Amino acid sequence: MREARRIALLFSLLSISFQFGGVAAQTESETDADCPPLINATDAYTGIGQLRAYSSCTAWLFDTPGPGSAPAFALTAGHCVVLYGGRRYATEVLVGAAPGFRWRVIFNYFVDTVESQQSVDVAEISYATMSGDDLAVLRLNATKEDLRSRGLTFLPLAEEVPAENEEMRVVGIPFCPRVYPRYMRETAVCHRAGVSDVIEHSWYGFDRLSNNCTGIHGGHSGGPVLNKEGKAYGVLGTGALHATSDQCGLHMPCEVEKDSDGGTSLDTDRVYSSNVTALPACFDEATGTLELQREECYLRESASAEEGAARAVILSDVRSPTKSENVTWSVALDTSSVVEVRYKTGRAGLVDCRHDQGYSDPLPVSDLEAGQPLEALPVPEEEGSHVLCVLGGSGNSTHPEQPVSSPSMVIVRVDNTPPQKGPEITTAGRWVRLHYDPPEIARIRYATVAPDEGCPPANEENSNAYRPYWWRFRVTEPQRLCTLSADSADNWQLSPIATDLPGWSPQGIE
Repeated sequence: MREARRIALLFSLLSISFQFGGVAAQTESETDADCPPLINATDAYTGIGQLRAYSSCTAWLFDTPGPGSAPAFALTAGHCVVLYGGRRYATEVLVGAAPGFRWRVIFNYFVDTVESQQSVDVAEISYATMSGDDLAVLRLNATKEDLRSRGLTFLPLAEEVPAENEEMRVVGIPFCPRVYPRYMRETAVCHRAGVSDVIEHSWYGFDRLSNNCTGIHGGHSGGPVLNKEGKAYGVLGTGALHATSDQCGLHMPCEVEKDSDGGTSLDTDRVYSSNVTALPACFDEATGTLELQREECYLRESASAEEGAARAVILSDVRSPTKSENVTWSVALDTSSVVEVRYKTGRAGLVDCRHDQGYSDPLPVSDLEAGQPLEALPVPEEEGSHVLCVLGGSGNSTHPEQPVSSPSMVIVRVDNTPPQKGPEITTAGRWVRLHYDPPEIARIRYATVAPDEGCPPANEENSNAYRPYWWRFRVTEPQRLCTLSADSADNWQLSPIATDLPGWSPQGIE
């Protein structure tokens, strides 16, 4: 109890010194001191809530221009409201889309306000993208004055991004390890880092703001990133704090290195957010409505707000990561959105999709004899991350081409190298478990032989000697375990890795 009080006091002092709105509280069910829940101290965070959509994320009310009778808007991450099972969603921008069934935001989500939580329905996905930014603007089924009358506070937006190394923090409603139920949580004081382009899975993010905050978990996505005055300057998107390898992939974002060699690097001390300081310019001051066609609105070009503007929506492409052998980009385009495209490819860090130099001449999208122009385009053989940049065109000079400042992009990571390690092995009584660790350990085959025997050779003639591993197997006598592993690109180890397993005893495998 004394330790709990010290932790609560520490976070309380941090909150007071930062002029923020929550005080940490320790509960009996809490087992992770990295994730203390907040009690409501000053009402500053009552407008931060749990978004219940395709996934559970954080969303927050932000103070838009316009009268109190204007609709209320909330911000969250784009990947929280866009299904990302295919490439369409990595390149498409949603504008004025209908939300899913019973989408809502639950506000006032503190540990001590369970009885006074406020549920507000999502009326519209006014804007959402995972291309360039990871951002969504949600119109709620309520006005600003209605929500203020219910005790909810709108976060002000900062006018500029803090300088590097300035103090900041993140607020959200995460899935903390070994902690239930979920409540609002606030990171300890951390610092803003740099600005980088970021690659993660299918997505390319421009100019992401990084910080060194810890204690970030699933569910934090969409949360406000706050400066030391408590004003929001970013929307939390992703981070590599829980990366299990040095390979870029889902939940393992990499920074793009824009030097002479290009390439990417994974920093496990970084969390990334999208800059929203310029967002007020997208709202009409008289009506408080989101108007993407405003010339000063930076979302305008990505939304193709001009009538008739084209945007290349990519329906499918090559699996990533992949081996380069006889592989093409296999990109299929939505022919209802464009009639021609321009494209270019290059190694991440060496190609700039937002620069017109290097794009091809316009190519027709639909040719019954030749097929679509990007389907047979070969993937580079060089290992690493590569980018395909695509600009859609309408074929009509009176309608604008997709702006080069907002290209459609496809990412592929070429990996021709088999895993350099075997799976982690754990035991419990008679049972042995092998642990997957994608993208490096994505598939496992195994064999067991006598302790004094060598492992069976790994070749096609001897393929039946190794059986696929699914869950666990039992060991009663001393054995030699032989494993072969493959990564997500399907590169199999050429030589098995041997591990000697002693026999079972009442105390377990020793």
